[in-house]
Amino acid sequence: MDHDIVIGGLQEKIALLEATLKAIPDIMFEVDEKGIIHSYQAPDDSALLLPPSEFVGKRSADVLPISISIQVELAIKQAIIKGSSEGIQYSITQNSVTEWYELSVSEKRSDSSERRFIALARNITRRKQAEIRLARQSEILEGIAKATNALLLGNDLNEAINYAFSIIGNSTHVDRVYLFEYHANPSGSGAAISQRFEWCKPGVEPQINNPDLQNLPADFIPRWNSILEKGDVVSGFVRDFPVEERELLEPQDIISLLVVPVFAENSLLGFIGFDDCSDGTGWTESETYILRSLATGIGSAIMRHRSEEKLRFSENRFRFMYEESPLGLVLTDDYGVITDVNRAFLEMLGQTKDLIGKATFFDFIPQEHVRVKHEVIVALKYDRSAGPVEITLWTSDNRQVPVILNLVLLQDITSNPQVLIVVENITYRKESEIELIKAKEAADRANKAKSEFLANMSHEIRTPLNAIMGFSELLTEQLSNSKQLEFVDVINKSGKNLLLLINDILDLSKIEAGKITIELEPVNPQSLLNELTRIFSLPTQEKNLGFYVKSDPLLPESLLLDETRIRQVLFNLVGNAVKFTKTGEISLTCKSVSKPGDTSRIDLLFEVSDTGIGIPSDQHETIFQAFRQQEGQSTRKYGGTGLGLTITRRLVEMMNGTISVESEPGKGSIFSIKLFNVAVSSGKQQVSLADDYAKARSFTFDNQLILLVEDIDVNRLVIREMLSSRNIRLLEAINGEVAIAMAREHKPDLILMDMQMPVMDGYTATRLIKSDPYLQNIPVLALTASTMKCQSEEVQAACDGYLQKPVTPGLLVSELAKFLNHTNTTAVRPDNHVRSEVTSVGSDPAIPDISCDDSISYDELLDELNSVREGMIVDEIIAYSIRLMALAEQHQSGKLIDLANELKYYSEAFMIDKLFMSFNNLEELIRKLKNHEPAK
Repeated sequence: MDHDIVIGGLQEKIALLEATLKAIPDIMFEVDEKGIIHSYQAPDDSALLLPPSEFVGKRSADVLPISISIQVELAIKQAIIKGSSEGIQYSITQNSVTEWYELSVSEKRSDSSERRFIALARNITRRKQAEIRLARQSEILEGIAKATNALLLGNDLNEAINYAFSIIGNSTHVDRVYLFEYHANPSGSGAAISQRFEWCKPGVEPQINNPDLQNLPADFIPRWNSILEKGDVVSGFVRDFPVEERELLEPQDIISLLVVPVFAENSLLGFIGFDDCSDGTGWTESETYILRSLATGIGSAIMRHRSEEKLRFSENRFRFMYEESPLGLVLTDDYGVITDVNRAFLEMLGQTKDLIGKATFFDFIPQEHVRVKHEVIVALKYDRSAGPVEITLWTSDNRQVPVILNLVLLQDITSNPQVLIVVENITYRKESEIELIKAKEAADRANKAKSEFLANMSHEIRTPLNAIMGFSELLTEQLSNSKQLEFVDVINKSGKNLLLLINDILDLSKIEAGKITIELEPVNPQSLLNELTRIFSLPTQEKNLGFYVKSDPLLPESLLLDETRIRQVLFNLVGNAVKFTKTGEISLTCKSVSKPGDTSRIDLLFEVSDTGIGIPSDQHETIFQAFRQQEGQSTRKYGGTGLGLTITRRLVEMMNGTISVESEPGKGSIFSIKLFNVAVSSGKQQVSLADDYAKARSFTFDNQLILLVEDIDVNRLVIREMLSSRNIRLLEAINGEVAIAMAREHKPDLILMDMQMPVMDGYTATRLIKSDPYLQNIPVLALTASTMKCQSEEVQAACDGYLQKPVTPGLLVSELAKFLNHTNTTAVRPDNHVRSEVTSVGSDPAIPDISCDDSISYDELLDELNSVREGMIVDEIIAYSIRLMALAEQHQSGKLIDLANELKYYSEAFMIDKLFMSFNNLEELIRKLKNHEPAK
């Protein structure tokens, strides 16, 4: 029974031992000291490398790979000596799969004389893989640290990146590391990407010079782009990638890869790729994270490099500009000690860079500018800048250079104050200023000569032209030969054209030379319109044209205008309308546009319309250009110089206005003038001619003696007529030299002095009179035809009074009354101006014609008329017209006033044909009056 119990216990123990052995995952072998395998124990036969029949009873060296059998024999030897051995590791690779084992050997205790050993082989693959991963990760981390250090400390970005790639390539045991960077497409369309850097393991073919990897479209692998832009990585085996990606990657022998995005300042710069071309390495999440940190470091290094490049470029540019600047540049500390200078400053003062750190900027400032030093210091303290300051600086050869300084307070990188001084050498400017002054003086002299020429040209050219034209008209009446009459007609027309050209050129020259200024004075616009009506009624009647003048009922009675210039503008526009209109009508309209909330100013509008030949739209601007006329316009038929509208526009613009034209060929033209902000005058407007004569008659003097100094006979005649019946005694002198002699002999009460005379002019005579103690208290009134402002100012400075020709009787006696005792009986004349629409005007029915009056010598009037008609001297005709106006005013004849006014206008305008017609009309009127016939 005891035996059965023992047997049962042993069986139970054996069963427990077998269950225990089966539960152990390790493989056990029983071997002897020769290495022969006697038995084995395994969880199942699948864990064995070989079938049991191939290794049981055989030596391990005969059945196991030599690398493993060596490890087994070594373990047995250790067990023989020590009784056991452990920790011996080996690996076995089958079907590209590597398994790791750890071998432990211990001696089996038995009574047998043969020593047996138990060899335990434990599969440690997972542990070994974890150890390898940890070792690799540690190696990668170490490589990242070295690479990052190289990127941070390297001065050369290319060198640093290549070094970093070599480190990380060896650490990760990959075959290729590279960087692709996005950039602008050289072709100019969109973005591109190119390979910039590459590291390859020895034996791996580089791709850095592969042209197919340069200037690729930025989205050449669209899937990668979308992943990388999100900040994710591309990782895996190429065999698992889409077909189009495999076709690109497999020719490069890539088995697996990892692509990490490179960002900088939240912008995707490119990506770093890690290629495995041999083992097909997989990438753990921690390894990917570590390599992303490398990408971040490279991105930062690239941006830092670019910033440093920009900074170097900026510094180089600044240094270049600093050194090469034509302006002197100086840096000083807050005590004025020079810390840096550029070449221009050294050359300017003839100095060298030895002065840096030794001299102050103030050492170069002369003592007379010491005040500037203190002013600059105060300005820098409170405003942090100073200048421009014009001073001089000492040079090395003790000259003073004129300069302009500008100073700015700065701070260097250590926050120490520095002053930047910009020094501009103005030596050439000063020399140029001197030259400009000389040139200006020469120009002033030339301008004065031009002004004198312009002032004299009218008289010097008009006089012979007047004779030519006058005598040509007279010859027309005396010649019968048709050929000669044709020649005379050519002379006459050529003279007219030449005179018009001279007048226009003179006006334009004065405007362009700035010799014409706008002189504002109170003007009654309705009176101006009435005058234009009278003047143009006859020319329009002769061409059977309707002539309508319309004025705004709200038009102010008095406006501040330059009457001469506005009359000139309107004369030209209406005259052109008459010239270019064959049938139909002409109208002149005047309107006022009030200013809201301002009753002191208006906009004044004039409009001249006609039914003439019209102007093509493409020539609306051309006609306002100097010496340009409408294309196709017959100069032979219409005449003209091409300057009239140019002068008109210039004058309108000088009066703060605009002129425009609306026109179509064959439909007529409308010229519109708008004068802006015309002041409404509260003063009295210029008096009419009739009022002027009434004013002249109201003055009576006390038999004073006046010396009239005038070289032209007809001008003396005009003054003589104006002063007749004014109780004045008159002496006459033909030049300044005779005038001085007569003044010393007779000592007149007043001298009327013409300023332009032969022998001795009025300027010289006046200076001599005013320097003579015996004569200096005699008032001298200047008579001058000059309209030049400079000459007018000179006249007013030399004389006691000033009268500009042509002088009216009212102005003359008013000026005389300022210096001579007189009595004044003011005659009030009724206002006969008409505000309503005016049509073609003849005589004014409100003024009766001259009735039978025995006091008038009509024979004398006819004789004088024949005399001026034969002589055709303009000044004599004007004097005669003035006498007629005085006579007409005295007897209140509207008909005679109109004819006298026409006579004066046509003579001043040198309209010879109109002038003779006016002579004939006047002669007819005088003969009717002489025969006591009522004027029609």
